Amino acid sequence: MSRLCKIVLLLLAVLRGGDAMAQLHLISQSRIDSIRNPRTLTHMPMHFQQSTTLEMGQMKEDAEPWSAELQWINRGTEPLVVTKVVTTCGCLKVDFDQWPVMTDSTAVVRMTYHPKGHPGVVYQRAFIYTTASADTPSAILVVNGEVLPVMNPKESYPQTCGPLRLRTRELTFSSGGHRQQIAVACYNGGDEALRISTDTLLTSPALRISSSPKAILPGEEGELVVTFDPSKAVFINPTMPLYLRGVYLPARQRQLTIRIK
Repeated sequence: MSRLCKIVLLLLAVLRGGDAMAQLHLISQSRIDSIRNPRTLTHMPMHFQQSTTLEMGQMKEDAEPWSAELQWINRGTEPLVVTKVVTTCGCLKVDFDQWPVMTDSTAVVRMTYHPKGHPGVVYQRAFIYTTASADTPSAILVVNGEVLPVMNPKESYPQTCGPLRLRTRELTFSSGGHRQQIAVACYNGGDEALRISTDTLLTSPALRISSSPKAILPGEEGELVVTFDPSKAVFINPTMPLYLRGVYLPARQRQLTIRIK
């Protein structure tokens, strides 16, 4: 085949590919960003009297939970009630005053971060919903910081799953509509590399797990990242099992317990 023919065929392939791409429904980057990082109300009546980004600083993994309170004031013309709070991790708990807050009156949001089982950089968000809007958060609170891991691996991973040692086998997610992830520190106490994934035959499509690194070498620490996506669930129970693949044990012995609140 001549060089000219090859060029013509290449151009035809590119044009056909362009036609196919034109038929695809592409999602803009701005739309993706809006889903991952929803905006608050433009004229939000919920006004915080201090920064909504909290610096937790450094804390040890075995330390007592960190907590803080934020005061807010209703700048709207109607009574305002906090209806729900959705967090990006079960490690961040948020309590709030549940009574109607009148115009120019104040209320408190209390935040608690539990470091156990969550070493590493902390960047967690809490989406505060009120009667001002059921779909758009009235405020987004951010917690920044770092959790320092406990140094002795065997003492740090009390839960065993064959050669795989875990900080915890129970995780808690919010029932809100956001895709959430929790990273669980782990340790390979065996003699062979571990490649942990989800046993999809036994586990709900809403739950998935991956490991970092993909192959955890003997004596090496790593992370198991558990993802909960409510949009993929046929139904959601208060307790959902997640079964691991990569450790050769009966199903019950390679199960993580996922609680939905």
